Amino acid sequence: MKHYLLPFFTLSPYIIFAHRQAQLENFLTPIYLLAFILLLDLIKNQKKTTLSYLFLICLTAGFVKLIGLILPVIICFWLIKEKRYKASALITLSLFISIAILLFYYAKVDLIQFIHILQLQTQQERDVYLGSLWGIISKPEFYQPFRDGWYFLGFLSFFIFGFSGKTFKHKFITLNTTFILLSILFTAGLNNNFPWYRYPLLPFISMTSGWFIWDLLKRPRIATFILFVFLMLGNVEILVKNDANLRSLLPMKTILILLLTPSLLYEVWQKEFLKKTINFCIILILLTSIAINALIVLNYPNSRCADVQCAIPLKIMVSES
Repeated sequence: MKHYLLPFFTLSPYIIFAHRQAQLENFLTPIYLLAFILLLDLIKNQKKTTLSYLFLICLTAGFVKLIGLILPVIICFWLIKEKRYKASALITLSLFISIAILLFYYAKVDLIQFIHILQLQTQQERDVYLGSLWGIISKPEFYQPFRDGWYFLGFLSFFIFGFSGKTFKHKFITLNTTFILLSILFTAGLNNNFPWYRYPLLPFISMTSGWFIWDLLKRPRIATFILFVFLMLGNVEILVKNDANLRSLLPMKTILILLLTPSLLYEVWQKEFLKKTINFCIILILLTSIAINALIVLNYPNSRCADVQCAIPLKIMVSES
């Protein structure tokens, strides 16, 4: 089941709203995913056509945004790890070609301006700050704070279970998530840690969330169950924020007592029927959370426009003719 939980996260409000934005990072996301799919196929089958496609993707990733240059580095790591040295040399060549093309382009457009931008990018504000990791984990936002428990659960699962798996698939997801996270931390800096920098990370965080839920189904423990309940159902606060009537209809204390009681009893009596009851509650919570997220996606723009006057798009005249 842990490999089939990813589709549920397509209804995470933060993930949906993030990928609706016209940010270049949202173009990097499918590029990363396609490259990793091709990489897995190349490791398994060693087809020359697959290597050719992978070469082209690695060649163009940096043209979308400079942080995309990390992709051929990640691909080379896996190819060297799997002892595909010729393939890794070809991917390394794609990296050097990309850099050469970018330098030639910048030199032709405005070399002085390029040097100036490069100097700004290497100043202290773009250094690595240890506080950036906490900011990425704890502040899912756009141009204002936006709370989403599913987002935090993904990071929680990654740090708890990421390096405990022994299978190739588990390590593949863990290391790729780590590389992309480090690329963000090393390039964002202190004052430029914009929310959209982390968008390519979202599919991988969604994958890691399955480990947490799978472990909870196999080994129901009160501590992890409490985290699961509050993070999964916490998004209901977004719905009730602007609807006092809805909050009055939800007896949250009673609901929480009913959900937590089987898990508390299981700590005392490890009975099979209690474990099945807990697993039923987990599935019920997951399905309820999916429904809540769907309602948020449908209603959040309307609730925001109720308090803040939505901006009216200005008419842009490209040409008078």
